[in-house]
Amino acid sequence: GLCELIDFIKMGAAEELDFSNLPGVEQDEVVALLMAVKECGQYPLQKSLPLLFRLDRNGLEKPHEIIALVSQDLCCEVLTDPCELQKATVARNKVHRGEAEPTEVMISLPEFYLQSEEAVVTTPVPQTPKSAPS
Repeated sequence: GLCELIDFIKMGAAEELDFSNLPGVEQDEVVALLMAVKECGQYPLQKSLPLLFRLDRNGLEKPHEIIALVSQDLCCEVLTDPCELQKATVARNKVHRGEAEPTEVMISLPEFYLQSEEAVVTTPVPQTPKSAPS
């Protein structure tokens, strides 16, 4: 299951992971993955870039309970509206350009509370950078 990715997450090599719309995701697996982010001490990357973790539309019955469990130990943000999602995209671009401010947020969970398979998820359209990051 998803727990097999814990060693990869602990390496601090991931910038974005998308596990949306996967059948059979269990709450304890999600908690273990989120806690691996805290335990590894690698995030936020470069002190400015939270791990972007897509875990929406997985049929988790108690997503608010998961956040309550992990937020005691993990600085996370659940992005729920298009404005927040757009701001996160802009912030990620600033990191790549070396213009970002430090953050305490270790993990961003866009649309995490939308767990129904039929949920409509608003995802910003990725923008190709005009130039390579310096």
